[in-house]
Amino acid sequence: MGLNGSGKSSILAALMVALGSRAGATSRGNALKSLIKNGKRVAEIAVTLRNCGSDAYRHDVYGDSIIIKRKLTLEGANTYKMCNTDNRLISTKREELDMILDYFNIQVDNPVVILNQQASKEFLLSNTPKDMYRFFMRATLLEQLLKEYHEAIEAQYIAQEELKKKQQELELMKEEVQKYQRAYDACASVDKLMSKITKLKEEMAWAFVCEKEKLLESVTKELKAEESRRPKFVQKLEECQKKYEEKQQEHCRLEEELKTASEEAMQLQPQLASKKSTVDTCRRTVKITSDDLRRARNNLHGVTADREHIQKRIDELHNTAEIDYTACRREREQKISELEQKAQKLSEECRAIELSTEVSRNVITSDQQRRNELEVEEQNLRYRLSDIGNKLQKLEASRTNELRRFGTWMPDLVKRIDEAHQHGKFHQKPRGPIGANIKLRDGRWAVAVEKCVGPGLLCGFCVNDFHDEKAFEEIAKQVCPRQNMPNTMTSKFFSQVHNVPNNPNKFPTVLEVIGCCFHFSVTLWYYAKLNVHNISASLVCLQHATCNMV
Repeated sequence: MGLNGSGKSSILAALMVALGSRAGATSRGNALKSLIKNGKRVAEIAVTLRNCGSDAYRHDVYGDSIIIKRKLTLEGANTYKMCNTDNRLISTKREELDMILDYFNIQVDNPVVILNQQASKEFLLSNTPKDMYRFFMRATLLEQLLKEYHEAIEAQYIAQEELKKKQQELELMKEEVQKYQRAYDACASVDKLMSKITKLKEEMAWAFVCEKEKLLESVTKELKAEESRRPKFVQKLEECQKKYEEKQQEHCRLEEELKTASEEAMQLQPQLASKKSTVDTCRRTVKITSDDLRRARNNLHGVTADREHIQKRIDELHNTAEIDYTACRREREQKISELEQKAQKLSEECRAIELSTEVSRNVITSDQQRRNELEVEEQNLRYRLSDIGNKLQKLEASRTNELRRFGTWMPDLVKRIDEAHQHGKFHQKPRGPIGANIKLRDGRWAVAVEKCVGPGLLCGFCVNDFHDEKAFEEIAKQVCPRQNMPNTMTSKFFSQVHNVPNNPNKFPTVLEVIGCCFHFSVTLWYYAKLNVHNISASLVCLQHATCNMV
């Protein structure tokens, strides 16, 4: 009993929903989520049923009362919980709830058992026999029984069809059983063969074990022999280690000597021109000396031929005449002696010229090698000069456009990004290049900042999310060379400034010498990314000795 609007129908609807009724049966909505209070996402209904006496339902499990809970969510999910007297969970299945309601004969959807206001109005206002008959069928459960009867007939038909299929399959299975029985009988003799094969396998295994044992014995002997020789190898290893250390020291010494020699070669560079002129002079001298040597050899050959001819003539005269040719012989012998001395002198001069020629050739060879080395070094310097010239041209071009310092393609890339942002392809416009948004308060720290931050990050861009990163990469592939693709750093842009602690040192940090020109909304992100290089903890100073003291 109660006044209108006091909540009688709400309590009745809650009982119906808790005991498994649908939302339409309560006449308060078409979905269970519509029963949840506005502003809430979850609703839970609990109903306690008395479970005492001789007709109690599973009294050993539930006790003197059964607590039924149903939870509803805005997403349309609902769950059941059946708990005992101590509020301990027993089951969460709807079938358990149906069994409890059937046991206590609680008919939630029966209008005779539970009659809400809407159903009572329809009953009182209905005047047709058809509506009265429908109410009668629902109240006496004949409608439910008729539905279950039709379902049972349909299930019977399905079972009969399934039975026919199984009977047909049974005949086929009988034929297969007979076939397998014949195969089993035919394979009965295989068991004996299998047992024999098993014995043979065992014998083969033991034979294999014996063979491996013999092999193990030989390997054991070899192992002992190798262990006896192991100290020698260890000693050799130690000696090799000492030699390696000595060679390492010698290598360091040779590197120092090479460095010294390189410095000396640079100092000897002015002498190269004079040596080249000396070499040219030596070449001319060698050529003249070679001509003189060739003429001297020809003269020597002629003198030797004349000597032989004279000697033959003397022999002929001795044989043909008895005149005393003592004076002539002496004169001729004197001439021959003088000619021999002259030939010996020319031979010595020839050997001296050959030695001088060999020395000149060695000098020419060494100078040629040095010349080749200088040509290679000159080529490398030209390459470096060309590279520096290209960089200088880029820097000259960057006077009119600062973005060209980061690549000739960078202005076109920034222009494409602006156009894409105007067309709404980005959630947030990418910021970059990062180097263009960094302004130094003192130009003396440029090299230190670039070394700390890194060239790859200076040419990079900041993007808000992965969607913007994908759109940025598509634009970059169209504009940038493949080997110079800019880096992207993806993170959500924030609207608060990072709280950087004060620097207690008298020297500034890298972060303090950087003047950031980024928009305020990305300042926090910018600091978080650059701090990977510890720019807030890296100090800069002008003198190396001062850095060592710090």
